[in-house]
Amino acid sequence: MNLVRDSLQQAPDPLDHIKINNMAISDLAFELKNAKLEIPEWRHSIFLDENDPDESVESVINYILVGNSINFQFRDYESGEKFRSEYNGQTWTGAFGMWACLKRACDNGIPITNGEYLQSLSQSDVENIFHTSSGPDIPLLNERVKILNQIGEILVNKYDGNFSSVVSGAASYLYHDGNGLLEILNEDFPPYRDCATIATEHGDREIHFLKRSQLAIAVLYGRFHESNKFMIHDPMEFTVFSDYNIPNILRYYDILEYDRSLTEKIDSGEFIEECSQMELELRIATIRAADRLLLKLNEYHEDQITAPQLDWELFQKRDSVDTKPHKSITTNY
Repeated sequence: MNLVRDSLQQAPDPLDHIKINNMAISDLAFELKNAKLEIPEWRHSIFLDENDPDESVESVINYILVGNSINFQFRDYESGEKFRSEYNGQTWTGAFGMWACLKRACDNGIPITNGEYLQSLSQSDVENIFHTSSGPDIPLLNERVKILNQIGEILVNKYDGNFSSVVSGAASYLYHDGNGLLEILNEDFPPYRDCATIATEHGDREIHFLKRSQLAIAVLYGRFHESNKFMIHDPMEFTVFSDYNIPNILRYYDILEYDRSLTEKIDSGEFIEECSQMELELRIATIRAADRLLLKLNEYHEDQITAPQLDWELFQKRDSVDTKPHKSITTNY
């Protein structure tokens, strides 16, 4: 069972506000047929390195899974600026700005991956971790405090205080009869549980997106996929990580076609409420369209392209497109 794809089959089709243009999908697949479509290894200086004598595979796992639990919304909507911070003389923005703060904390001896420390974090502690002198404060600070506290409590109560115990106890799959790593993150860690209820003609249905939990595992898969240090044996079960950027990029390529009401909301900068029909349709359409794009892409590739590879290729285009991403206040992405 694939929690995301199977649940989205229950969502309305067609959608009310968005159409998927299959011809545009074929066009982009042809454009990307010779692209390298890499799996990023996430070896920027703001990430821990298992080759460092003071680090290990386990410390990298802990770092990535803690960090991705709070990997959401980095734009200050009042100023329009993205969160940014400094690390080793370099300025990092958006999610990378968050990672820079976490790496700075590690360098300063703050045990940010330890469950006991996380469950006792105060707001002032988190403010200090994400202190920046170059722009707006990190958004949704209170929500991040609550998530880190909750993550820490669960780790202490069930997993010896660290995420590496979660990974070591899971099967090396996303889905494996309830013991896949993605299944465990969704079941045992509410901050990672990215789901919503959508109205259908058959009644309300629960749908799953699992953006941050899939991303967390994909980062580890990217880091270790050429070794046996962290294995995922069903990488084709990933979907793209439905957020602000990917639907906007698909819109730019005419793959997602919005109706007038959705177009006006996005282009005018109006907020789209979390879990509203429009917001859910944006996320549903993104995954459906990306799955179709993957199918077309894999007609050109002998080695099967996975969703994280496609997501990374699209994500890198986020600052070069001239369409606007939607605005929603959420901790899901």
